[in-house]
Amino acid sequence: MDALVLGGACPRPLRFMMDRPIYENPWVNWFFRIAGAIPVDSDRRDPGGVRRALEEVSRALRNGEVVMIFPEGRLTPDGDVHAFRRGLDLVLARDPVPVVPAALSGLWGSWTSNKDGKALTKWPRRLRARVLLVFGEPIPAGYSPRRTLERRVRGLKRAADQSLSRKLGGPI
Repeated sequence: MDALVLGGACPRPLRFMMDRPIYENPWVNWFFRIAGAIPVDSDRRDPGGVRRALEEVSRALRNGEVVMIFPEGRLTPDGDVHAFRRGLDLVLARDPVPVVPAALSGLWGSWTSNKDGKALTKWPRRLRARVLLVFGEPIPAGYSPRRTLERRVRGLKRAADQSLSRKLGGPI
């Protein structure tokens, strides 16, 4: 769901990296293919899979495309931001580009989250959710270390959660 919200808010078409098992979900795979999603699998499951995905990201960036990366590399198990994986460093080392940090609030507890069971395996309890998407200041090309980005995203997430909580009149 994160990719859909971010994609809808972006004025430019964008591509995004995503976990191959989610990409291959028969209910939504058609959409991911149309959107140009870049599936990535662990090297344990698919030797060379990470390398191929990074090559596709590099091609897209060199063609001037916007690529959205979820640097945690997985859906959150508890609604919090978790440690960013090193794949982000690999992408930025190959192709130094500006990075726009972003954070979402309000999706935890939806049928696409891991709350109360595995994502996409339970019936939606609501059809609409109040969601808040916030963007940080762009970080110039060549200066986007993973730890800096992680701190910025954590701060954006905290601010988004607090803002949404105030708007809804209680915890989210």
